[in-house]
Amino acid sequence: MKLSFTMIILCLVVSSTTSQAQFVKGFFGIGPELGFGNGGSGNPFLVGLEGEYAVSKKNEMGPGILGAGLSVDYFSEAPTAATKNTYIPITPFASYHLGIMMDDPRLDPYFKLGLTYKVQTASVTIDNETISSTNGKFTLGFMAGVQYFIERNLSVQVQLSAGGAGTQFLTVGAKFGI
Repeated sequence: MKLSFTMIILCLVVSSTTSQAQFVKGFFGIGPELGFGNGGSGNPFLVGLEGEYAVSKKNEMGPGILGAGLSVDYFSEAPTAATKNTYIPITPFASYHLGIMMDDPRLDPYFKLGLTYKVQTASVTIDNETISSTNGKFTLGFMAGVQYFIERNLSVQVQLSAGGAGTQFLTVGAKFGI
């Protein structure tokens, strides 16, 4: 009987923490992301890390919650057997989360706008000699997605990103609240 009562209390505590709004002012989450995309001359695989902070409260800046964050990713593509391009996009972004308006507070749709600095290294191999060149450029990026909070400090997300130079990615990731 004592064990049953303890289990009921534990279930109530867990369900009450998961049913509250998750992305609220002061929340900071960081986590990995993986994705596939269209880099222009191939279908690159992306790995990255993203962190985000909830800046505002509900109704401070419209009905949603304003966030700010940084994403650092890596992907490469090989248009031909002799060439390889690697990219490291670094994107500070502003986000707007609409989850506070949803019936299920664990569901959090959002959109982001960021200014990406994309470092590109191009390599070509000719007669067993590799020549490389590195440059960078700024592009404007737009991201839209949804995150689902499994627990108060743990979410999974799916995001569609579109940036300059015809790069689009579909990514999945997780965020751990700190």
